[in-house]
Amino acid sequence: MNTSLSCGDSVPAIESPDMKRTKVIQFIIVFASALLIAFYHFKMISEHSQFHSLHYRLNYIPIILSAIWFEIQGGIIAPILITFLYLPFAIWGFGMDHTNTELNIYLEFVLYNAVGWIAGWLVHLRIKAEEKLEESKRLALLGEFAAGVVHEIKNPVQTIEGAVELLKKKSVGLNVDEILSIVHDEAKRLDKFAGEFLSLAKPQVTHKIETDITKLLEVTLERIGMARGDEMPQVEIYAPADISSCVCDPLQIEQVLVNVIGNAVEAAGKTGKIKISVADIYHLLSISIEDSGPGVEESERTKIFEPFRSKRKGGTGLGLPISKKIVEAHGGRIYCEESLLGGAKFVIEVPKS
Repeated sequence: MNTSLSCGDSVPAIESPDMKRTKVIQFIIVFASALLIAFYHFKMISEHSQFHSLHYRLNYIPIILSAIWFEIQGGIIAPILITFLYLPFAIWGFGMDHTNTELNIYLEFVLYNAVGWIAGWLVHLRIKAEEKLEESKRLALLGEFAAGVVHEIKNPVQTIEGAVELLKKKSVGLNVDEILSIVHDEAKRLDKFAGEFLSLAKPQVTHKIETDITKLLEVTLERIGMARGDEMPQVEIYAPADISSCVCDPLQIEQVLVNVIGNAVEAAGKTGKIKISVADIYHLLSISIEDSGPGVEESERTKIFEPFRSKRKGGTGLGLPISKKIVEAHGGRIYCEESLLGGAKFVIEVPKS
């Protein structure tokens, strides 16, 4: 039996408990509003009141709400139910006067159903159009993603292939150690890319514990400093002692700090400056990392968190997307803005508990 699913097949949406709860609330609103209008209408049924016309017009509220929330089904069912609710009183002629004649009331019933069906159909078309737009965006993003993956794999593979070809030729004066070093570096680059790609692809599982952010920053800076050596710029940390801890996964947050601070170090350069500040914002712990580098253009500040947007030499373009995924898994957010130092300012916000 063939169980494959083609690209054109549609997968039925799975409603979450929150969505189901919302649907129930919306149904209650539609049902209750229709009953409330009917109650006041029937309460005055023995009177030739001018409010009868108002009651008939108010019925468009639950009809349109039903069409908006439940699409075609809601646009058909709600006006039919309202029509049957009022139909016996129209047949028996209760509440009729010179404005509410039998013809007017039956015409109102026709309009209920026409308006409901049209509104439901229009909402359905709008939702389908939005789904198609989202699907086209996903396909475009998938194309960019695939192109990025190919590019990141192709370059080191071509380098390794060229090195192997040189070794096969056994040319006189060939520096074998240098070629093997190039092959080793490119293999490490592929391994790094594979690791980061898997980190981005797999679900993010957090193991949260009480963590001293100041100490974590110091460990991160020590780790980056060992890698950079004399190329490390001046770094200043502002972290009040009373707000330096939060409940998080220290290994994952350290990875975020390594990615963001590493980018800041690269941007600032040896003669630059980096400022790291820790602040308490209501229930959030905020870590801002500023550098004196060239900064990030305003139009690129959201795009840099997409895969393969990095223009940094030697970067995989996955560091910031992975950081965003980790921070969001903690219930926080990460964003970029302009720094007073002249470069970029990255702000990481995570819940304190």
